[in-house]
Amino acid sequence: MRAGGYPSQVRGRAGGGIHKVGIGGTMKSHKSRRIMSVVKISELRDMSVDQLEATLKEAKEKLFHLRLQARMERLDSPSELKKNKRLIARILTLKSLRGLQKETTTK
Repeated sequence: MRAGGYPSQVRGRAGGGIHKVGIGGTMKSHKSRRIMSVVKISELRDMSVDQLEATLKEAKEKLFHLRLQARMERLDSPSELKKNKRLIARILTLKSLRGLQKETTTK
C-alpha cells in the first residue's frame, strides 16, 4: 500500500494532465492528448480571403490560450506553440502575397 493507506493515489504532473499512480508505481494517463491538425500550405492557398481571415482569427485565439497554458505550466506539448506560430506566419505571408499580386495586376 502507498502512503495514506490507499492502494493508489491521484497526483498532478508538471507537464499537465491528471495521472493515476497504480500500486506498482506506473502512471496511467486519464487525459487524452489534443492533436492539432496541421494545415498544409496547399490547403491555405485554396482558401478564399474570408476563410483565411477566419483561420487567422482562430489561430491567434489558440495561440493566446496556448501562451496562457504555458505560463501556468499546464501545456501538454510545447511544440504546439511553434506549430501555431508557423500557421499564423503562413497565413500572413499568403495575405501579403495576394495583396502584392493585386497591385501588380492593376498597374
